[in-house]
Amino acid sequence: MPEVQMPAVVYHYTSMDTMMKIVESRSLWCTAISYLNDSSEREFVTSLVKGRLPTLLQEDTTIPNELDLNVKPTEDPKNITEFAVEQFVTSFSTLSDSLTHWRSYCPQQSGVAIGFRTECLQSARIDEDPQAGMVVPQVEFGRVRYMKPGDNIQLDNLIRSAAERAKNAIAKNPGSSIYLNDYFRWAIEATAVGSKHASFEAESEYRLVLFDTRFREYNIKFRTVRSSLIPYVSMRIPNREIQSVPSAWDAISSVVIGPTANMDLTEKSVKAFYKLNQMEVTIKRSEVPYRDW
Repeated sequence: MPEVQMPAVVYHYTSMDTMMKIVESRSLWCTAISYLNDSSEREFVTSLVKGRLPTLLQEDTTIPNELDLNVKPTEDPKNITEFAVEQFVTSFSTLSDSLTHWRSYCPQQSGVAIGFRTECLQSARIDEDPQAGMVVPQVEFGRVRYMKPGDNIQLDNLIRSAAERAKNAIAKNPGSSIYLNDYFRWAIEATAVGSKHASFEAESEYRLVLFDTRFREYNIKFRTVRSSLIPYVSMRIPNREIQSVPSAWDAISSVVIGPTANMDLTEKSVKAFYKLNQMEVTIKRSEVPYRDW
């Protein structure tokens, strides 16, 4: 993900019911990226690379010419399911009161924007008991990269970086059954999961990403949505290093209540909910002039 000035707080738009579950568990659910509302997101960058790579291989001889995203990836017999190398994602925005987000990500009259401290999100890990000798899964939190089709300078840099990461991975794992092209594919997918078309830039999105669950697939859980099972992984969000109330969870700094017909009653109950959970959270009202009732 691109390096930018990190905001202190980012906002996760969701329902009141989900907000209560988040506080109860002190965790967030990261969904398999292929099951997100826009399942084409990852394919955007992948398709750009597929189109550009043959030309770049002719222009830059330092890039291994065997790299090809059209080649089927090598199957690792140690993986239980294909979700072992799936990326799991949950999204945030720097926007705390966005009409677009209220409409897109929240149920009518029951939406909230939960303001998470980014220092806590940067330390997120799989919600599990630590196991000795297990590989720590790669987790990243950062800003989404917005790309314009036809920007070959940015795309070429992306491909060169992925090729270099693949070569370094091969050098660190001599004799591995994983091929250079597999490492290259994973590097491209790692970039793709944090990238979107430039037309979405107004969303000002940040993402928490778990890059794979190899050796940890039993942490994958499922929830139902209409006619499908949705895979997700629960991610524990820790406290800040310095806490004002040691026993309380302080990863959340503020909550914005979305448009609702009963704002006075809703604000009263939301404030009580956080006080009873011993959490010092600033509660705000949406100022968006939007009615959905």
